[in-house]
Amino acid sequence: MQRTLPEPACDVAAQLRAVLDPRSAKDALYLAPGTPEPDRGGHTLHRVARAAGVLLTSNRTKAEIFRRMPTLTERALALLLDYPESKDDVRRAGGEPVVVQGVAPDGGVVYEAAASRRHVARTVRAAQAAVPDGIVRLTDLRGALEARVAAYCDGS
Repeated sequence: MQRTLPEPACDVAAQLRAVLDPRSAKDALYLAPGTPEPDRGGHTLHRVARAAGVLLTSNRTKAEIFRRMPTLTERALALLLDYPESKDDVRRAGGEPVVVQGVAPDGGVVYEAAASRRHVARTVRAAQAAVPDGIVRLTDLRGALEARVAAYCDGS
């Protein structure tokens, strides 16, 4: 699995709010190594930590899958986070990938997945389900990385 960059605190907080929101389809949050864990405010979630990162989820089955898998792969991470395609699948599809972001009303990125041109519509639907009160935006890889760096610089 290729290294995933740590996410800004504002995005992690927005993802946690979505996991806790019964209207959101998002039921799992992956924290790459180096990403600080959010304060869960007393909410009970399944927490599984391993060298490849931490999974916080309201879904017991996903927690067990993450705990028991011998190696974390891009395909497994895509399944756990409800991404229609893994990063590896997107690369194999060829062409310039689209990054689909589900953004909370406060600007935090709740859902972010790369999509091949063939699966953009499916990925947009998944992002919409994760942010019932938010918006979905499309960008390219460079735009997504620049936004992440800007969020770090804003102190979030």
